[in-house]
Amino acid sequence: MLIAGIRTKGKVRRLRGRSSASSGRGAAGAAAGPPMMLIYDQEFKENDADFEACVPLKKSKAIAGADVRELPAAKP
Repeated sequence: MLIAGIRTKGKVRRLRGRSSASSGRGAAGAAAGPPMMLIYDQEFKENDADFEACVPLKKSKAIAGADVRELPAAKP
């Protein structure tokens, strides 16, 4: 899956809307679905979470402030 993502650390509640809005705004017209969030921590962290707000893309498009890349398939 091709995505545009913004990875950050901090409070998930405080940053979630801002990060997803930023990546979604730049992906206008290229989005292939709803925004999602990738969590990189092994356990829940309230204040220092490592996460990435992402938007799936139809095609590759440079988006300011976002990392555009292929998200590898996950094993169930």
